Amino acid sequence: SSSAYPSLNLYYQHNFSKNKLLMVNVINGLGRSHSRRTYTEQAIIDSRAADVLADVFNDIRSYSNTLLGEVDYEQSWRNRRLTIGASFTYDWSKSHYLTYTTIERMRSSSTYLFGEWWQRLGSRFDASIGMGAQYKHYGIVGGESTGKWLVRPRLNMRYRLNDRNTL
Repeated sequence: SSSAYPSLNLYYQHNFSKNKLLMVNVINGLGRSHSRRTYTEQAIIDSRAADVLADVFNDIRSYSNTLLGEVDYEQSWRNRRLTIGASFTYDWSKSHYLTYTTIERMRSSSTYLFGEWWQRLGSRFDASIGMGAQYKHYGIVGGESTGKWLVRPRLNMRYRLNDRNTL
């Protein structure tokens, strides 16, 4: 089997002021792979190979493209920070099963919107609370597709034991 997955990552950050910034990240990756597999099963009678019970050969060439993007806006104050953002992922793939002359094309995407509030609560303790909503879509080209919403609440609390350890 062989594969190659080159990608390009573009990142931009704009600082509006000391405490406000916008971050944009876009990644595009292309994939290409070729896989050959052989599976043979034979019956053994009197220590000699006899009838072939199964003989399967697969030869698959696959191509894929992935596009990821994320935009985050962050505003910070002395001991607190607000972050809001959105991310998007789109994948498409094409697999050509050469043994069976079958081509399968798939598409999937995900859109995620989120917000988070972080705050320091003393010299050793901080916490964040956030909410996100994600829509996931998946489908085989020419066939059925499905999509669903997921709500993702989040609460993180951290206690700093010392300079190297947190709980």
